[in-house]
Amino acid sequence: ELTFLDITASSDDRDIIRRRASYPPVISELNIDVVLGGHDHIYSRTHLLHDGHAVGDLGAPAELAKFEGENLWLTLNSATGSKYYTEDPLVADFTFNAVSVQARTPNYTHATVTPESIRFVTYLVDGTVIDDVTLARAPQDATPNPVPEGDPIVDFWGDGSNATLGDKPVPNVVGDDGVV
Repeated sequence: ELTFLDITASSDDRDIIRRRASYPPVISELNIDVVLGGHDHIYSRTHLLHDGHAVGDLGAPAELAKFEGENLWLTLNSATGSKYYTEDPLVADFTFNAVSVQARTPNYTHATVTPESIRFVTYLVDGTVIDDVTLARAPQDATPNPVPEGDPIVDFWGDGSNATLGDKPVPNVVGDDGVV
C-alpha cells in the first residue's frame, strides 16, 4: 500500500504524514522518474517534486521536463468501481498536488514508454480522458528548477506549524458530479 500523497480523509493519518516526510528524499536521491501508487480510490497527479517540494510549473502542464532528483507521482483510482473516496475539502492546500479527479466511475491509466519520454493517459471507462501527461528529461543545458529551502510541508493540520501554505491551489479538480 502506497498512499504517500493521500488526498482523502485519511491524509492526516500519522503513517501518511511520516511517509510524506521520509519517502521523497530517498526517491529524489535515487533519481526515480515516476512513482505509481494506489489504494487511495481517487486519481491524483503531483507537480514535479524534488525532496517533497513542488518545483517547476505549478499549474498542471501536459508536458513536464524533469531535472536530476525530480519525480512525478501518480495515485491511480479504482478500475473496478469497488470503492471511491471523497477528496478532503482542503485538497487545494496540498501543495504537491497538480491534478485530482473523483468522477465516481472506474478509470484506468495507459502508459507509453519511449527512449525519450513516458506518457500517462488516464481514462474513464467510457473513454473520456481525465488526465494526459508526458514526462521527459530536461535538456542538459537548461536551468534546473529552484528547490525551496527548508523542509517540505508534510502535515497540513497537526499542530498548525504547517497550516500556512504559499503555493497555488489545485487548478483543475473534477467534482463528485463528474463536472470539470
